[in-house]
Amino acid sequence: MEKTGRSAFGMRLVQARKHAKLTQIEAAKRAGMSQGTLAEAELEGQGSSYTTQLAGIYGISSNWLATGKGEMLAKEEFVLAPPRTNPPLQIIQPQENQELIDAVRLLALFSQATPTGKSFILQMADSAEKIVTRRSDTATGN
Repeated sequence: MEKTGRSAFGMRLVQARKHAKLTQIEAAKRAGMSQGTLAEAELEGQGSSYTTQLAGIYGISSNWLATGKGEMLAKEEFVLAPPRTNPPLQIIQPQENQELIDAVRLLALFSQATPTGKSFILQMADSAEKIVTRRSDTATGN
């Protein structure tokens, strides 16, 4: 059987990886797959168990990557985060070891996120902080 070129899914994989400005080696490493597996998917893949993970790494819509339908850029790509002024770092004093383990896991996930993912995570953290502050103010009568 003669090969006729890249599959439609493979073309979307390449387009998404180039959008993220990653090499096959970098993208495969972040996804926890071999470069050869990614290269094969980019050439003749029809889908992958890594589709959602790759979409997150590339900062694009997993639906677009899987089906080609909709917009390539994930919705959060269009949200501009306000500039952040970070308070001084505080030393975490976990009440239990599990809190420290959870904090380390979150930091590891954050460090692997795309810039778009990081922006989205920071927006969610700001929202959560405002809710906690309001609840605290309500509880103390402020």
